Amino acid sequence: MEEYRKSRFLLWVIIVFIIVNAATMATILFYVLQPGKTARASIPTHLQSERRAQKFSSRYFQEQLNLSDEQHAAFRKMNPAFRQETRNIVQNINTLRKRIFDELTAPASDTIYLYQLSDSIGQLHGQLKKLTCRYYLNLKSICNDEQQKKLELLFQPVLNNEMQQMWAGKHYRKRYRQNSLMK
Repeated sequence: MEEYRKSRFLLWVIIVFIIVNAATMATILFYVLQPGKTARASIPTHLQSERRAQKFSSRYFQEQLNLSDEQHAAFRKMNPAFRQETRNIVQNINTLRKRIFDELTAPASDTIYLYQLSDSIGQLHGQLKKLTCRYYLNLKSICNDEQQKKLELLFQPVLNNEMQQMWAGKHYRKRYRQNSLMK
């Protein structure tokens, strides 16, 4: 009788584990295969950055723009410096973001220090945008007319993303003002 209880208990434990595993797998599949959502949303930020870096690699531009050997040599001269400078700026921005978070979660946050950190991020972000503009213009200068059109298409998603964020902010502010006036 005792063995029957133990085996019955173990059977129920196994059934519960099977149900939990099935529910877990169903949840994962639901979120991964959900229509309307991009796969990027489920990819950690550092992996997105790595994919973006691969997308804008030397090989990527060579293939997408069909660069001649001379153009590719010129590109290889400018690309490493750009990548190193942007990597350094992004690392500095991430360090400052961590400091902001640490200060925000401190028992007594120093708002002046927070504002200084925010201003520093803004300056670094400005440097990053200037660096990106210079990179784009340098790359554009080695391209023919057809390649320049392709280059525009390659950079368009990056710039559109920034524009969408900017417009989202403007629309939010507009709605906020309208709602404030209605009260």
